[in-house]
Amino acid sequence: WIDMARRYWEREAKRSKDTVLAFAAESAFVQQAQFMQRPTALTRKDMPISVVPRQWLHDQLLTITLIACQIPELPKKFGLWIPNVTHLFLDHNRLRSLPDSMIFADSLRDLGLTTNQLNAFPTCLCALSGLQTLGLHNNLIPDVPVFIGRQTSLVSLYLSGNPIQKVPLTIGMLSSLVCLTVEKDTTDRRLPEWADHADTITMRDYYSHLLHEKVLNFRLMLHANFLKVALAFRKFDTNKSGDLDRDEVARALRYMGVEFENFDEMWIVIDKDGSGSIDYEEFLTMVRTRGTDTHEDFGGSEAILRKGLEEQPLRSSRSGIGRGA
Repeated sequence: WIDMARRYWEREAKRSKDTVLAFAAESAFVQQAQFMQRPTALTRKDMPISVVPRQWLHDQLLTITLIACQIPELPKKFGLWIPNVTHLFLDHNRLRSLPDSMIFADSLRDLGLTTNQLNAFPTCLCALSGLQTLGLHNNLIPDVPVFIGRQTSLVSLYLSGNPIQKVPLTIGMLSSLVCLTVEKDTTDRRLPEWADHADTITMRDYYSHLLHEKVLNFRLMLHANFLKVALAFRKFDTNKSGDLDRDEVARALRYMGVEFENFDEMWIVIDKDGSGSIDYEEFLTMVRTRGTDTHEDFGGSEAILRKGLEEQPLRSSRSGIGRGA
């Protein structure tokens, strides 16, 4: 019995030692794995994927290419899982919308969503101020939100192949935009027939002028009714916060008998910081100042358009607005 007991304790001691060594080896591996270089690119093409696996996504990824994978939707936390991705290509899938978490993918510079089933412009993308190229060819998008004007870094915007009826004037706020593609009949409401061949830069400047004219008229109206406007601000600041949000300003204008087509186009200019509200002092400063339109020297919107058409041959980059790509 003594020999049996001794052999038992020797086996247990060896087993315990092996366990400790195995645990130490596992811990060392986990620690080293944290510093291992993981792939910076993820590429899958023509491979049916019903759900994008979480283990594919990590913070070292810079480029994701998932093309023609029949993806029906993205995970709700997709944007949180790709904080450093700069190029994301999701063309030729079955996406109907994007998750709201995409607002956290603020490193994105190039986003491709061509030939999906998007039935609305993904408004979460308007929060990505660094986005430079946005491809939305061949979807089901009926309109473009006025908040597109906040994407001031946008260089190329591809919208052809969508049933868009009207492009918002806030396109004129995109000072970096040099390429915009939409269906030809989309812009006929804005463009005279003689300017149908205008390129993106000409159109952008024309839209900018129309928007400035609209805002200038708005400010002149407020200036002419200064006292009434000040009282309306106080009256419609229902929560006594000292500022008015978009709906409160709209109600105040209706109370004064003022109607503007597509008030949101003006609101995005008034709400310069994108806070969603305007405080009383800021509002009064805008009302007191008549303001001047920097485009008036050119002699109106038609002159802006003609000037742009004359300069088109001198520009090395042409983008052909109104022509699909």
